[in-house]
Amino acid sequence: GLSVTMPHKADLVELGETDATVDMLGAANTWVCRDGTIIVRNTDATGAEAALRARGVTDVEKVVMLGAGATARSVLAAAIGMGAGEAVVMSRSRERSTKILKLADGLGIRVAWLPFESEPPRCNLIVSTVPAGSLIRRAED
Repeated sequence: GLSVTMPHKADLVELGETDATVDMLGAANTWVCRDGTIIVRNTDATGAEAALRARGVTDVEKVVMLGAGATARSVLAAAIGMGAGEAVVMSRSRERSTKILKLADGLGIRVAWLPFESEPPRCNLIVSTVPAGSLIRRAED
């Protein structure tokens, strides 16, 4: 098997048998060949929730996500699983945020979009899913 990261998570979905989580998120990060069958799964959502719980986060009301890609969709699923009823997606482009905004709306939570340049709203969880250093460069501009 193997594990993949951006920008290949959406492409991996097309390469094997999926499950409900992969279908919902449109992203996979794990590829396994079992008895000749290629299976793709998303372990980011369960991993994010486990990491948050390990740090003592047990209840999420409002999550702010920096980034709008496949990892952000997985974090959104984890936050919803922990009770989030509201999400704010902060990214460079509203157009590039369409998938995550539709996912949040389809899962029945309030969702809003803000550009990176905005001040983040009050929340009890903020998560960055953007590549390391990308926001530092923007801050220096």
